[in-house]
Amino acid sequence: MIEVITGGLQTTVQDLGRRGAMHLGIGQSGVMDTLSAISANRLVGMDDNNPVLECTLVGPSLKFHDDMLIAICGSDMTFTLQQQTIQQNKSIAVRKGATLTFKSNRLGARAYIAFSKTMDIQPVLGSVATHLGAGIGGLNGRALMRGDKIQFIDNQPLARADIEKISTARYAGHYQIRYTSSPESNNFSAAQLENFVKQKYQVTKEFNRMGIRLTGRAINFAEYPSMLSKGLLPGAIQIPPDGLPIIASKDAQTTGGYVRIGQIILADLPIVGQLQTNDEIQFQAISLSDAMMINQTQAELL
Repeated sequence: MIEVITGGLQTTVQDLGRRGAMHLGIGQSGVMDTLSAISANRLVGMDDNNPVLECTLVGPSLKFHDDMLIAICGSDMTFTLQQQTIQQNKSIAVRKGATLTFKSNRLGARAYIAFSKTMDIQPVLGSVATHLGAGIGGLNGRALMRGDKIQFIDNQPLARADIEKISTARYAGHYQIRYTSSPESNNFSAAQLENFVKQKYQVTKEFNRMGIRLTGRAINFAEYPSMLSKGLLPGAIQIPPDGLPIIASKDAQTTGGYVRIGQIILADLPIVGQLQTNDEIQFQAISLSDAMMINQTQAELL
C-alpha cells in the first residue's frame, strides 16, 4: 500500500486509456505522455498498460507500506527517497516505511511513477484511467488527496534496470510537432497552410488534460467555414473563429465543431503531454506514410 502525504498539483491514476467508449461521450483519457509512462513500466518489469501515477508540474509525497520497485520517467522532476535525491529513468528499490517526496520540476510538465505491483483499482469501461471531467476512473474520478491510500496486488520480485542516456527524453521548451492532414484541411488555402507552418506559437495559461490553447499570429478567414460537429481525437489541431489553434488532448470532448487544420502524429503526442505555459511550438506537415514510419521507429526504440 502507498499513503498520500500530499497530492501535488494534479496527480492522477492513469493507464494507456479507455477505448471504445466515444459513442457514450467518454473520451480516451489515459497518460498524456505514453512514451514516458511505458518506459517507466518497463523499467519495473510491468505491462505497458499497468496503472501509473501521472504527476503534473508539482508532484506528490508518498509513504510506502510495502517493499517494491519504482521508476520515474518524464519531465525533469526531482524526488527524494528518505531525503536522498533519486535518479529518473532507472528502477529504484523502496523499502516499507520509506517516504518519497517531491522537491522541484524544471522542464516539461508531467512525470510518471510506475510500480512493480498493480494498483488494486476497479476498471471503469475497461480502464482505470482517471477522467477528471467525467469523474470516473482512478480514485473516485479525481486527483490524489492527502490521506488517500492505494492498495496493490503483489507480483514477483524483479531485477533492477535503467535506460541509457541516449534514449531519455529532453524537454527544452522549444518543439517541432509534426502533423498530417485532417478531414477539413481543404478548407484552408495554400497561403494559410504555408503561414501555419512558418508561425511559431506559444502555449497559453489555458492548458490542461482537455486541451491546449496557443497564441501567435492568427489565421484569418474571409468567411469562417461552417460544419457539423464531428468526431474528435487527441492531437486534433482545431482552428476556431479567432484563428488561434487549440490542440485537443486526452480528456477532450468526443465531438467538435471547429475546423481541423491537421492531426498531430501519434509519435509526437508525448511532446504535447509535456507542454507548459510559454513553451514554443512550430508545426511541420508530413505525409501519412512518413508518420507511420516514424511511429514504427519509436516502437523499435522502446
